[in-house]
Amino acid sequence: RGVQPGTLSSRYNHPTAQSLSLRGLGGRRGLVLLDGMPLNDGFGGWINWQRVPDTVERIEIAPGGGSNLYGTWAKAGVIQILTEQPEPGAKFRAESRAGTMSTYTQSLSARYGTDRTGLSLGYRWYHTNGFIPVSADQRGPIDRTADSRHENVTGTVRMVVNAATTATLSGNLFRE
Repeated sequence: RGVQPGTLSSRYNHPTAQSLSLRGLGGRRGLVLLDGMPLNDGFGGWINWQRVPDTVERIEIAPGGGSNLYGTWAKAGVIQILTEQPEPGAKFRAESRAGTMSTYTQSLSARYGTDRTGLSLGYRWYHTNGFIPVSADQRGPIDRTADSRHENVTGTVRMVVNAATTATLSGNLFRE
């Protein structure tokens, strides 16, 4: 019950098997939204989690059948990931992380806004040399490390038109 990500290690799991199970109904039956836009692949339903920016404000989970509101991917429910939105004032954040196997990531995010307008920008770069997924006694000359690199750029512009209307334009560029 509840939310359960894929149970196989990424060492054995193909990237297209990156799904989650809601309420025990199996993978590819839960819709994942990023600021209202589906993250699920349109053909296989898998989720590219690297597209989620570092500026997550909160996550909302609506378990249960949501197909009538959200479509077929929401048979088991909906997970909505909401990112920080532009607001009055200025904020800047820089992070750098490193790990084993030459794994590192850097990210920058900035927000600036007034009472009526706001701008939010984010950038993340990730790289890992990874590991050789074949055991040492079975390796041949063609076996190499399973490395990965990606960049994610996000941006949002928000403008308050009047007391009842706010216009928002946002975009996401993901390169792998």
